[in-house]
Amino acid sequence: MHRWLASLSVGLGLALVVAPAALAAPPSSGSHEHGASVVGTAALDTPATQLRVDLDRLLAEHAFLTIEQMRSGLAAGPDFAALATAVEGNSTDVANAIGSIYGEAAVQPFGDIWRSHIGYLVDYAVSLGKNDQAGAKTALDGLAVYRQNIDAFLTQANPGVDLKGITDALDMHTAQLVDFVNAEHAGDHAGAYRIEREAYPHMFALGDALAKVIANRFPNQFSGVGAAYSAAGSLRVALDRLLAEHAFLASEAMRAGVGGDESFDASKNALDGNSADLQGAVAAAYGDTAGSAFRKLWNAHIAAYLAYINATKAANTSAQTTATTQIDDYVAQLSGFLAGANPYLDAAAVADLFRHHAQQLTSQVQSYGAKDYARTYQTVRELYSHMFTAGEALATGIAQQLPDKFPATAGAPATDALPGEHAHASAPPAAILMVASGLAAGALMTIVLLGADRRRREMSRVSGPRRTRGA
Repeated sequence: MHRWLASLSVGLGLALVVAPAALAAPPSSGSHEHGASVVGTAALDTPATQLRVDLDRLLAEHAFLTIEQMRSGLAAGPDFAALATAVEGNSTDVANAIGSIYGEAAVQPFGDIWRSHIGYLVDYAVSLGKNDQAGAKTALDGLAVYRQNIDAFLTQANPGVDLKGITDALDMHTAQLVDFVNAEHAGDHAGAYRIEREAYPHMFALGDALAKVIANRFPNQFSGVGAAYSAAGSLRVALDRLLAEHAFLASEAMRAGVGGDESFDASKNALDGNSADLQGAVAAAYGDTAGSAFRKLWNAHIAAYLAYINATKAANTSAQTTATTQIDDYVAQLSGFLAGANPYLDAAAVADLFRHHAQQLTSQVQSYGAKDYARTYQTVRELYSHMFTAGEALATGIAQQLPDKFPATAGAPATDALPGEHAHASAPPAAILMVASGLAAGALMTIVLLGADRRRREMSRVSGPRRTRGA
């Protein structure tokens, strides 16, 4: 990890397993596809690449955790205070990241502005839960003030830079979260999860755009922009995104299952949508047959998690042991499948990555069932961060194996405009990785984000006090 974010507490999961350990020794040069040069790990770990990855990770985590706190606030859930602590941890990391770029003096003013929008969003959810229409309106009015404040901060920090795409994206972010909690309040859990799956990749698009602005402004500090936005760099980001989304959605579904929440079926369907996206990513690299084989194994490991939930609800330790054994078996099969498809991946190291992921998922269920919510969401944050380690390992191996499809030298489409703004109106509700298996050498991987069907909520700009909401 680049030094500018080395101290962030969110890196706890990253410290547990080092991604390059999953890479096997390269095969003989004679076996390399088309004899193209091997893409080294360093090519995917330039300062600009790490900037892109870190901003994407922190902003997307913010969206998921804030959604969880809003859901809990709406229902007056017992985990509300623990979620407030988790959200604050992420907010501290985001503010420190901004300070590491724009100076220590930027940490507090940015942090205050950033926390204000979280407070207003949570206030809105709590007000809806209490049927407090006046409180809900006050919260929406506060979001309008936040929009003015964050626009002013970013404009002052980046003089002469056109930031309309970024500020519009921040506006869309708050509108999405308002729409999310409105759907939850109406009992439309399927709609709420659809919006959740739109809000998550949107923050990657925002992070991509912001990282490019920063890297172009500070080229000496963040070199390697070409590699960061190359097909190989975008492959890493796409796998990070999909695997980390799996972690959050799986943890949500497992907690909903243990708690007997009425949103359980909707959470499972959202998880299935992510699984389909992961299948598409495997098929893009290795073909449809491989994608189908992967999906079968992936579904089986998720089924084992659901069996673990049922055993936990029934307090059946024998069934828990059986489910855990099944999870371990599928971890070994998944790792063997991936290493069998890619000689640059070490099966044992990949298994360690997935096994650690499995242990974190079952651990957060145990903590949640024991009503240790602080430990639950600490584990969730570690679980999420860990999947970026797995994403880096897999992306590096794939880029080494298929350098013609995923070169680290050709630049990707400009991201000073948000990718989502160029998506087709018919794009599916969640971001899907689409790479045709017959791509010519040097072709770029396309990340299709949600399209024009994602509406923007307009909020009137009125003055009001800035508030934050804590535990």
